[in-house]
Parts: sequence; C-alpha cells; structure tokens
Amino acid sequence: MKAVRSKITAIVTAVALLVGSVTATSVINKTSALQWDFEKAGFKNSWEYLLDRDGFVYGCDYNYVGMVDFDEHSLGPNFISNKSATYNHYMAYIDIYNIKALGFNAINYWLLTDMQGIHFDENGYCVKLDDQFKTNLRDLLELCRDLGMYLVPSIQPHGIPECASEPRSVSWEKYTSYLWNDTAREMYFDNVIDPIADIIAEYQDVVICCGLTVENSTTYVNDPERGDMQGDCFGTTWEHYSEWLNAFHDRIKAKMPNMLTSTEEGGGTEKEYRLNDTKVDLIGNNIYHSGGSTGNIAEHYKGRPGYIGEYNIGEDSDGTDFSTPYWGRIKQKFIVTAKEGGWLGAFYFKYGGAYDGGKNFVMFTGNTTDYETMHIWAPEFRYVINDGINEYRGLTDVLDAPVLLANKGSNEVFWIPGRNIEKFKLERSDDGGATWKTVADDLGINEYSIDNGLIKYTDTTVPTGIPYCYRVTGYDANGRSSVGTANNAAELFIPQNLVKNSSFEDGAENWTFEVGGVTDEQAATGNKSAKIDTINGNDASNYGAFYQVVDVEPNKNYRISYKIKFDSYTYNGEGDNSFIRCSRLNSENKWQNLTVQYSGQNLVGEGWVERTFTIVTDSEDSKVRLQACTGNKNSMTAYYDDFSITELR
Repeated sequence: MKAVRSKITAIVTAVALLVGSVTATSVINKTSALQWDFEKAGFKNSWEYLLDRDGFVYGCDYNYVGMVDFDEHSLGPNFISNKSATYNHYMAYIDIYNIKALGFNAINYWLLTDMQGIHFDENGYCVKLDDQFKTNLRDLLELCRDLGMYLVPSIQPHGIPECASEPRSVSWEKYTSYLWNDTAREMYFDNVIDPIADIIAEYQDVVICCGLTVENSTTYVNDPERGDMQGDCFGTTWEHYSEWLNAFHDRIKAKMPNMLTSTEEGGGTEKEYRLNDTKVDLIGNNIYHSGGSTGNIAEHYKGRPGYIGEYNIGEDSDGTDFSTPYWGRIKQKFIVTAKEGGWLGAFYFKYGGAYDGGKNFVMFTGNTTDYETMHIWAPEFRYVINDGINEYRGLTDVLDAPVLLANKGSNEVFWIPGRNIEKFKLERSDDGGATWKTVADDLGINEYSIDNGLIKYTDTTVPTGIPYCYRVTGYDANGRSSVGTANNAAELFIPQNLVKNSSFEDGAENWTFEVGGVTDEQAATGNKSAKIDTINGNDASNYGAFYQVVDVEPNKNYRISYKIKFDSYTYNGEGDNSFIRCSRLNSENKWQNLTVQYSGQNLVGEGWVERTFTIVTDSEDSKVRLQACTGNKNSMTAYYDDFSITELR
C-alpha cells in the first residue's frame, strides 16, 4: 500500500505543479466565506482529491442518450441543423446512477457537439449561449453532485452538422471562423465559453477537469505544410488551431485558476506529440486496440501528465461477435494496462446510444433503461474497478456487496450480485429508509440470475402512492454477509398510453392518412395494422404517410414505442429513408422535429420489430404529432402497429 500511495502522491504533486503558484481559493466559489471540500482536505482541485481517494480516474463516456435507436444527447437546440434539445433528466438520472453502480467514479459528457446551444448572427459569429442549454447543463451538474459522480465536461467536441441549405464546407467556413478570425474568436469566448465557465465554476466539487476539445486537432486542422490533410479538405492551420486552444485554456483559467484543462486526441504519435507545445494541463489519448493495450504514456507525450480519453476494441467491421465475455475481459484489460503505462485515468467509450455501426462499444443491446439488455460483460467492470481501489487502499479479502440498479418506479428489482455470493435477502423501505421489511429471504443466485448475470426479482407487494426503495444483503458459502447501499426512492408508476386507437382495431379513427391505410392482412397484436404500400400504385412522393396529434404535458419525459414490419424496401438513392418522427408546435405554430428515427432495408425480413425512443417536452408544449413517413419517393411495403406514448418517471 505504501508504494502505491507514494506513487499517487508523486503524481498528485506533479499535477499540482501544473496550476503553478495560484492560491487554493478559486476566483468563483460557492460563497466568499466557504471552501470546497477538496480545499479543506488540502487539495487544489477535485482531480487531485479523486486521485488521492481512489488512486485512478475510472471513467465512462456518457455522451449520448441511452436509447438504442437514437444517438443524441444535446443540452440545447441546434440552430444550424434546426434540431431540438434532447437532454432528458429522467434518462440522465437513471444512467448516471447505474454508471456509478458499475463502479465508475467519473463520466465524460460532450457539451457543444455539432455547435448545439449556440445562437449565431448572419455571419456565423456566436452571439449567445441558449438559455435551455444553460438550464440543462446545471441540471446535469446537479445530478452529478447528488449522485456523487465526478464529471469531465468536454466543452467543444469535434463535429459540424449538416445544413440543408448549404454544403458542409460552407457551414465549416461560416460557423467555425472563431478558429482563425479574431472577431469571431472573441465573440465565441465572450458569449459561449465564458457563460459555460461561469456555471462550471459553481460546481468545482463535481468537475475534475475541463476538457477543451475532443480530437479537434485531427478533424479541425488542414495544414499541408505539416502533413495534416483533413478528410473533407477543409479546416485551418495548426498555428491557428493551437493559438485558439491556448486562448481557450486561458479563458478557463481566468474563471477558475485551479481547474485543470485537457484536450483529447488520437491519430498517431506525431499529432499527439505536438500537443506538448500547448498550454493544456493534461493530454487525453484516445486508444482503440483489439488487445486492450494502452501503451506507456512516454510513447505518446514527453512527460506531460495524461489520461486515456476513450478506450475500446475498435469497430466491428469484420462481423466479429464482441458480445462475449472474452471481449469484455479485453475491454477491462485497458484499465490495467493504463495504470501500468503511467496514465492517470481511463474513460470507457461508451455507455449507451445507437447500436448499429458500433454495437461493440455500448454496454446494452437495447435501451439503457432495459436492464435485461445489458451485456454480460458490463457488470464485470464493477469487480475490476473494486479490485483496483481495494488494492490502492491496501484492503484484502473484501466480500463484494450486491449493488442495486436504479429504481425506475417498477416492481422489478435488479442488482449486480457480487462475486462468491450465493444467496440474498431483499428488503424494502416505504418511509425513506427509517424502517425496513423483508420482501424475500434466501434468494438463490442460480434461481434468480438472468442471462446477463444480473439478479432480477419481482416484488408483488409494492404499495401505491408512496415512495419506496430497496436494499440487498449478500451471503457467501461461509455465512459472511455484505449489505449493499439502498437505491433511490420512487413511487410505483403505471404509465398510460396516450395514443388513441393505438393498434388500429377501430380502423382509421383518431389517425389521419395521407398515404396508406388500415388493413387486416397482418397485425402484431389484434387483427389490424396500418399499411404503407408505395410499390403497387400508391403515391410515394409524400413524406407524411399517416399521423396522430397527441395531448401531452409540458416539461415531461415520454417514451415512444411502436412495432414495424417491412416486407420490402428499396431506397431511391436520394434524400431520406423512411422514418418515424415526433414533432412539437413551435412559437410560429409550425411543427418542429423533436426526434426522427429512421428505418428501412435493414429491417426487411426481420418480422415484427419493436422500436423505442424518448422525447422531452418543453414549458409550452401541450401537443405532439406522431407521424410515420415514407421518406423521399422510396418503394416500400410496410406494416405498423401498437403505437404508444407513455410518461417516463
């Protein structure tokens, strides 16, 4: 233990040198009379405090909402691509709770992805940070504080969105001129970065480091003289980029002198080495390797402290099945090799999000609220991380405690069992943890274990109308016991479907059909479904096939689900695939997309497939439109059934 502690102390000292001789009191603090807890403990920032506590930053990238068919998690609307904010308080709470249950002590969250949350003038200059963005950022920070999760906000990740009215290269020149134009740069810092830093400065007990960029020196630099050729053949020079990055660092330090800054990069050691010439305190390296090796930090940098900003085994282009326990062990091996290589932390990429095109990345085959779709290897992260922390703290022969997943207001209880545990006792409290009653005793691990290794129990005695929570005690073969921490309190909630005539048993009642109609040829449930047939003489030019306007409440989270079956589908090669979309009425009384979920040829021959996504209504929403669309002149024969919109709590 002494050797490990001494090594970490040396690392903390080296990191502390990065903030120089600034005082231990930040420019912006909770109040002028109070200190942060890390300051009281003698540390300059939360990064130092966390390293001293756990010995390593065990991180997980949480950049996307945890829906398998929906890959966005934006804090604010995007005024370039005309997309609404998709941040969801309910989903974020459940996900962050469960990321912590898996053992991780920090998350990384992308903020200005695709320039979301920024208002622009006619020149593409940044004039304002959106109010909804600021509200959602505070909500995210409050959740992390409440749940005891540390955060690295990656403020400006790579990416420029497609704009329907202009080529992407034009969007680049217009909206990222802050990289080389002095006026645009000052407006970007004054109107966007400073407001973000002002908010973060209030949460320095939560934020361990400000990630300035993610792989931007690869995607934003197009400098032939240095041998940097950006794939899309647009960008800026390394000189401009590094000047901007250093100015970015200075802006954060002006608000929070003791806050560490970092930048993440991949793309080879030559591009990584040049980051040593910038001002950032820490350099994050993104590594994808089929053997789980991170390499030594000295191979990538000249001694600058660093961490692994992203790690995984790479894409699944060759059809390899990465869902097996073997590949899970390779993923977890990165933690071991990162420590051996001198890195200060490592962030797994990624927790949840879109499954297609990167299914080996995510920890679920379905939505992150569907615990039964968690990969069998995901709970193993808990054990690897626990072992690392126990070793650092000098603890041996520690019996794993069972760890409950978040209570979703259901009567189904899920938990990570712990190694060497053979049976469990499940208790429930209906008074906030003051008293406990036994729900079930002597629960055998083999009897209640499901396919992915989690334990599942259905509590048929849950009361209605009052918050309840659970705790679990595990017992090994020798009679030793370990009590897990109680999970969050929630009320039993039975959602009601807000879609009328949701399975078309009453024909077209409550629905408006522009293309297609109701048929009794096929049905997922009952006897009828909606059918779109643009092959046999039907009009395929109309994007909107059929829809229903549904009453909702403002500031609520809703889950939308439906079943779809494609007998045939031919994409015409231009424009959109077929899709389901949910829209809201904006201030101009026009329908604006909340969510669009595409489908088509990938589902032909798959039979009935259930798909889901979530939406968040804002303070003025009272109605949404749920619509099935053919796309742009696509030839298709498809059936739709069992639509639902239910509130999430």
